Amino acid sequence: TLGSTTCVATGEVTIEYAQLPILTPTTLVQCDEDNNGSAVFNLTKADQLITGGDPDLGNIKFYENSTDANDGTNWISNPLEYNSIPKTIYATASNLYGCISVTTISLQLSNHAVANFPLLETCDLDPDPVQNGFYHFTLSDADAQVLDGLPPGLVVEYYETVQDALLHPENVLPNVFTNTVQNDQLIYAKILNGPDCYDIISVELVVNTLAPPDFEDVHI
Repeated sequence: TLGSTTCVATGEVTIEYAQLPILTPTTLVQCDEDNNGSAVFNLTKADQLITGGDPDLGNIKFYENSTDANDGTNWISNPLEYNSIPKTIYATASNLYGCISVTTISLQLSNHAVANFPLLETCDLDPDPVQNGFYHFTLSDADAQVLDGLPPGLVVEYYETVQDALLHPENVLPNVFTNTVQNDQLIYAKILNGPDCYDIISVELVVNTLAPPDFEDVHI
């Protein structure tokens, strides 16, 4: 009604419905490096898996139980470093219209014990007196040693620390890598079965210098 009169204005409201997001249940497998029955997971690795890479789905959050996921409360505050035993957690994602769906993520542990001890050696070929124990390695040269005796289909990535190997795929080392610790350095090979961690082992990098002290020409 318009003011105190009996006049009435009318209009239309159009109500539209959007489909709920389609999310895919998935599994994350992390290496249990100290064999204590738990591991630290980077839950955001599941983002692309549960959304199928759909760019219109976002605001992904993770929950420890289905009640919190459906209520949108008490989400996991540390998804980049979530310490967990094997269990099922829950994730939500929303579309452009704010519609939210819930799916499950199964957290599992890998306890494979790879007993390989790869070694890469190189000569310090920098000209004397520049030889300083630093030189470049082609890390893929260690692949055969890392994968020796293991099932086919596994691949290898290399990292400077175990923490990077577990949680920070963005810190993967380039294939041509110059050691950052003089003469002898341990780096870490992350063995992957698809997107999942199979095991993490150390790889020793050794730089042999070619400049013995007092090694000079002698005239007799």
